[in-house]
Amino acid sequence: MRTSAAPFFLGSYLLFPVISAHAQTDTRQPVISRMQVLYSVVAHHSSLQARVAFYNSQGNPAGNNNYAVPFLVYEPIVTLYNPYNTVLSLTQSRVRLSNPPVGFRFKKNSDYLRSEWNNGGSFLGLGRFQISNESNPTVQKTITLSIGGGDMTSYAGPIDLQPGESRTFSLRVEKDWTWGLETASGLTARQFHDWDTS
Repeated sequence: MRTSAAPFFLGSYLLFPVISAHAQTDTRQPVISRMQVLYSVVAHHSSLQARVAFYNSQGNPAGNNNYAVPFLVYEPIVTLYNPYNTVLSLTQSRVRLSNPPVGFRFKKNSDYLRSEWNNGGSFLGLGRFQISNESNPTVQKTITLSIGGGDMTSYAGPIDLQPGESRTFSLRVEKDWTWGLETASGLTARQFHDWDTS
């Protein structure tokens, strides 16, 4: 039995030997059997005070209620599968999707909403639809879905996946959520607003 704490090499892997016995932590993970991102477009009146003031004073016709701002909504939906013959208990997990392979261009009637699209300009990835990154062609976008037991308001308790069980997870939405509640703080996100780079 090797008792030294010094690492030794096996091929190209660096291994650290186990000196003392500890209770083994279950490191098994479920299989991500499906990863989807649901996209939709919604429109709301502007909630940013500077834009509201502009539409009210300089809009033609005047008034914020005559205008709508398009919002691209995306929701990750993940299906986890337990391939093991024993129960798999997860206290909390995260699934992260980086740079989803999707791009968008938008038109209002026959006019593109960005001049760069008029002559066949490229589609823009999700990161380019954030205010601080709209001109950044190298922006990266990561979507992280936190998964845990409990209900809509807390991650209380584990998720127990029975042998062979598949379960689908999506975003948690607080009970009395509204668009007005989401946008009440301007550019500061409450739950879903993705104005910034976080």
